[in-house]
Amino acid sequence: MRKLTAILLGAAILFTGAAPVRAGGTAVHRTPPAAATAYLTDRDGNTQRIAGQLVEGPTGGGQAGEQTYAFLLELRGPGEASSTQSFEDDYGASRVYLHLTYKNTGSSYLLTSVSGYYELQDSGVEVTSTALRYACAGTDTVQTGAQRPRGAFCYATAFTEAAADQGYVGAAWTLNYYKDPEHHWSYTCEMRLLDTMSPPW
Repeated sequence: MRKLTAILLGAAILFTGAAPVRAGGTAVHRTPPAAATAYLTDRDGNTQRIAGQLVEGPTGGGQAGEQTYAFLLELRGPGEASSTQSFEDDYGASRVYLHLTYKNTGSSYLLTSVSGYYELQDSGVEVTSTALRYACAGTDTVQTGAQRPRGAFCYATAFTEAAADQGYVGAAWTLNYYKDPEHHWSYTCEMRLLDTMSPPW
């Protein structure tokens, strides 16, 4: 069974119920908390408390009353390692995080999971769509995956063959940004564990 121990996993937390109303009928709009708490319970009944940080609120394109929190945890099995890298898009509108979990034996790598999330630093910008690609490829075997995350994500790769020497092991995440009709752009961040060949996409 996998241990829960620091990956990037997102959860959308909905605050339900009507907004409180003051005497006289004036609605009071609550500011979402900057942090949230979640509890994870494994098959053996062990419970782990984790803290999440607010990464997207109502101004980030979600429905009113909906916020997205990113939780740091790790889904690592025996013999696995992990690495995290952060990036900033070309216009400084966001901070983007990629996290790779892998098995490493000597010079060989087997990519086991890919996770990530972004934090908007400009309230006037929204991320309209994203595309994630990841691969564990060598001269004999090419394994690839593709997803279209809509926020924080964590994907198991299901790859079975490690790559060594001549190969590519890594992931690339492209985010599409929109500010106004004259300002929209794309940014791709890439993280490589092995890069002795070009990405197989």
